[in-house]
Amino acid sequence: MSIQIIEHNQISGQLVSEWRQLWGRSVCPHIFNSPEWFLSLLEAGIVKNFSLVVALDSNQIVAVLPVLREKVFGIKTLTCPGGGHLNKLPLLVLENDPEIFCALMGFLKKTGDFYLPETGFETVGFFKVTGADFFALEASASPFLFLGKNPYSYFSKKREAQVLRKARKYKEHLSLKTYKDDNLKGLEIAFVLDEDSAKRENGLATFGGGKEKEFYRELARRFGGQLTVDVLFFDGEPAIFSINFAYGGVYHFYKTSYKKKFNFLAPGKMLLYYRCPSLYREDFSIFDFSRGVSRFKREFTPLSYKQYNVFYAKNIFVRWWWILASRAKRAKDKLYENETYHKIYLARKSFAVKVKNYFDGRKNNFVVKNEKP
Repeated sequence: MSIQIIEHNQISGQLVSEWRQLWGRSVCPHIFNSPEWFLSLLEAGIVKNFSLVVALDSNQIVAVLPVLREKVFGIKTLTCPGGGHLNKLPLLVLENDPEIFCALMGFLKKTGDFYLPETGFETVGFFKVTGADFFALEASASPFLFLGKNPYSYFSKKREAQVLRKARKYKEHLSLKTYKDDNLKGLEIAFVLDEDSAKRENGLATFGGGKEKEFYRELARRFGGQLTVDVLFFDGEPAIFSINFAYGGVYHFYKTSYKKKFNFLAPGKMLLYYRCPSLYREDFSIFDFSRGVSRFKREFTPLSYKQYNVFYAKNIFVRWWWILASRAKRAKDKLYENETYHKIYLARKSFAVKVKNYFDGRKNNFVVKNEKP
């Protein structure tokens, strides 16, 4: 194998076609290293200036890595597009061949500084085989569950009994619909629900501005039935939704939110109570809760996989700044994973949002009163 690295600053139909073929043959395909994911970012205007680092072997594509230059902890560097939308490193390789990783690492180090977010443990191992000098610090933990007939296999008997009691009590009121071929319709329901969600009240809305919503619409159009929207209804009213990706036997629970008025349902648990058994029948083997640990996720499973930030900087001060900033961010994330601190954090966010809304209202009233007739 003789690997050649080429950097593309534009994307052509032929390149997209070859990328799709590689995704279909790769040993590690997932949503975030697919061409559809990257094209959705472009189409929604979230990514503009970019490069595609392509590895070739005998003129055949064996690896693709989308990159761009933007600030990471205040330092402009080569990193991957997607920001908070990204759950996994968007590197796609045909196979875990050390020569491919050696060529990629050689290219990255020639650029000077680089920062690869959410890199899997196995990928870190193959980068280490190259003998290159770089740092790999823990970025996140992603809980997952092996799907079976009983999604509550890790629950305490008391907790499982509580969920089952609620399910029986509200059985006549609850119904689940999965939007698959009509996922755009499901997304519009999710957008409306999020406007009145508990997360938005706490300043943690699932969806931001127009670009973000268009990004999800683009994902739905490009992925088709691989993007699903599960909605649990209470007396016909949407109570909670989840946006999910389905690929390779994995059901990726990507985004979720619920209306605060339905908090009495324990809506997250109720959604999975209705959905998980059917996933098992549809031959999904793994339920991926996405990166980040919470009490809700911990109740379902003690299992998780870790991901790492892989980075290098020639400047020793930049290098140590990234080490300190990465460790501080991870420590903060772990703090918020603690139930008590998370409640304090949400209370502070909610208070800040209410204060902002109050003063925005005062400002608007002042402008109206002082308008000339």
